Amino acid sequence: MTTNEWRERARDFETRFGAAPEAAVRVPGRVNLIGDHTDYHEGFVLPMAINRAIFLLGRRRSDRRLRVYSHVLGAGFDIDFDVAERHPESWPRYFQGVVSVLAQRHALASGCDVLIDADLPPGGGLSSSSALVVGFGALLLALHALEHDSLSLATLGRDAEHWYGTTGGIMDQFVISHGRAGQAVLLDCRTLTHEYVPVPDAVSVVIANTETRHDQIVSPFARRREQAEAGLRVIQGRDPVVRTLRDVTPETLEQHRQALQAADPSGVLWRRCEHVVTENSRVLAAGQVLGSADLAAMGKLMAASHASLRDNYEVSCSELDAMVRAAETSAGCYGARMTGGGFGGCTVNLVANDAVGAFCERVTAEYRAATGIEPTIFTTRPSEGVRVVDLD
Repeated sequence: MTTNEWRERARDFETRFGAAPEAAVRVPGRVNLIGDHTDYHEGFVLPMAINRAIFLLGRRRSDRRLRVYSHVLGAGFDIDFDVAERHPESWPRYFQGVVSVLAQRHALASGCDVLIDADLPPGGGLSSSSALVVGFGALLLALHALEHDSLSLATLGRDAEHWYGTTGGIMDQFVISHGRAGQAVLLDCRTLTHEYVPVPDAVSVVIANTETRHDQIVSPFARRREQAEAGLRVIQGRDPVVRTLRDVTPETLEQHRQALQAADPSGVLWRRCEHVVTENSRVLAAGQVLGSADLAAMGKLMAASHASLRDNYEVSCSELDAMVRAAETSAGCYGARMTGGGFGGCTVNLVANDAVGAFCERVTAEYRAATGIEPTIFTTRPSEGVRVVDLD
């Protein structure tokens, strides 16, 4: 958002709420290059913050009301800061979750007015919900002049989403809080240590939105986690040293194949565990090959990741598979895979810079022909994480 656009939003805020905003926050979405459904098993992930974002402006109130208006949704709400009942609509509950979690850590002296705008599409698998909770958390902290660091902000966002009802790990909130321009973030979800991996200048990150949405509460997302953890318990019965699937290598997993298949002859537990274990290996390899600009090797890892998400963890869908097929056969595409929780949303693609235009045209046409849906495709770049904006 340009300076003039921020000023325009500030004037809109003053018109809507009767006074100028005191603080503003820009919070990016994220795309995961590789490593899906590993974070809540304490595994490894390789996401990056993107240059699509949510913008929040806020002002403290003299009472304990929370008034929010979203330009994206064309709707707002007004509730008591301390209300215990969950709001009947879903999106206000994200704000309630942030307030509930933050109030356990700090005394919040007053409510606030909040105006929201965005160029980050909601529900597309680019972590718009995580961006919202991290951004609102950063705004509240700024308004109340409360000290924090990037990690505490990430854990605030994770805990707020768990209050809301999702069951994911900390990947989304962490990269949104720690993002760096030009860099992906290789995160160890057990130790919460990370390193930055440069995304080569010769390649563009292209995001293709299938325009099919998912809801992690009503989708089979939670069921996949339950199944993987059931497989983990079988392994722990044979090797109690194992804490999570993070502790299992592909070689040691093979040693537990017979026990997993005996516990579940359908093979579901084996497949869920196999995805998590092999995906962790792929992420570590991806950190090496992307850092050395070996894009062909990175593409092979992305293809294997998508196949495992589709066949082993079973979180893809026909639209995502159609989008990946169209990308993989396009000139200049090094790699393509679904990204995010699954059951709709987006694919992420690494494409040679000089092939991006033709790639987008071809993938759009092939996806439209296969599904009858008009996709949204755009190029992004690794971006800075959440930041407070100086309105002056």
